[in-house]
Amino acid sequence: MQTNRWSEVWVQTDHMRKPLHQKSMIPKEDLPFLNNCYKKIFQGFTRQSQEHLGLKVFIDQQRDYEATQAFMKNPPRDEESLEEWGNRVFEGRKFGVVLNDIQNYSPELMEYMARFLQPLLKVAGLPSGGLGLLFFVGNYGFTPFGVHKENTGEEGFLFHIGPGEKTFYTWKTEDYTRISNGSNTYPPEELMDTAIPHELKPGDMMCIPSDVYHIGHTGDFSISMVLDFLNSPAEQIKLKMAAAVKKLMEEDTGFHPLQPLPFEDTALAQEKLLAQVSLQEPLQRAAREYIMKLQSNGVFYSPSRADHPVEDLSPDTAWKLKDPFPIPYYVNGDELVAFARGHRIKWPASPPLVQILKDWNQGKSIRVHDFPSSDSVNGFQIVCYLLSIGALQKV
Repeated sequence: MQTNRWSEVWVQTDHMRKPLHQKSMIPKEDLPFLNNCYKKIFQGFTRQSQEHLGLKVFIDQQRDYEATQAFMKNPPRDEESLEEWGNRVFEGRKFGVVLNDIQNYSPELMEYMARFLQPLLKVAGLPSGGLGLLFFVGNYGFTPFGVHKENTGEEGFLFHIGPGEKTFYTWKTEDYTRISNGSNTYPPEELMDTAIPHELKPGDMMCIPSDVYHIGHTGDFSISMVLDFLNSPAEQIKLKMAAAVKKLMEEDTGFHPLQPLPFEDTALAQEKLLAQVSLQEPLQRAAREYIMKLQSNGVFYSPSRADHPVEDLSPDTAWKLKDPFPIPYYVNGDELVAFARGHRIKWPASPPLVQILKDWNQGKSIRVHDFPSSDSVNGFQIVCYLLSIGALQKV
């Protein structure tokens, strides 16, 4: 897997402020693996019977609810390609399928992309809203949404998987605005004279800054996967921090009556009240945990699934953390708070357990019998749980 080109992309896009067509970003030998992941995603999604969760199906450029039902009732067969499946289910019509948060339906895809994106995160930093994946599947022509741009801060990287080629069009803001009169979306046909085309082949990548108007065109069947690099607005993060502080405060079962406040001096009463109910400590913990949650799961905002296989639990089996997923942690009183694959875990603050997490994060291997023997720490249960969420691999 080639992952050493992100520094080049970071510079050429001026820190994701300019569009860029990067050829052969995904190695050709990885494309069959990704195609297999996408087929499993469709199979897994239909089993959940929740078509309202981020699925849009288009026939001849129009949202089609009958086609959505056909999609849900007819997942791809193991022996057919997605192109064959699409022709069967949609009866040869031009179709487009858009599905959000595809990382939720394929552990293999999330792990692949987490490794693939490590060099990007090292140069770009951790996006405050995390990472998410979606894809476009079909032979739908122009993207049914029309020419558009993303919300401010929602930077995108489109990876064209193929097998067909794709033409991606971008516009200078002044050209788009002059013709569209500033509309949020606009039909592409009237804008083509000022469009800047980018011909994408399988494995190519297109960087799409959030302020760039764009549209894709897919004539022959193909798949494109989009990485959302979410620099969330401060207001949104404040709301998340407030909700996290509330949860942390609810965990505090202590009872601490306040001293009476001055009756007539509002300013002094405010000062005395804040001195007794300072939110600084829980706010710091909430911020720390928010960051740890992202760090523990390759910066994907969705936690890993909890149905990974649990196997070979011999006491002598050695386990290490699955790359590239650390288990960040901190000690709070008599509790050890840790994050593994986006899941928050509370264990007793046992020094031997803290050492085990430290060793794991340093790349060392641990066996079940390495855990302390006590009523409060059960190494077998800890290993089972971490296996179930995809945090460990056998050495």
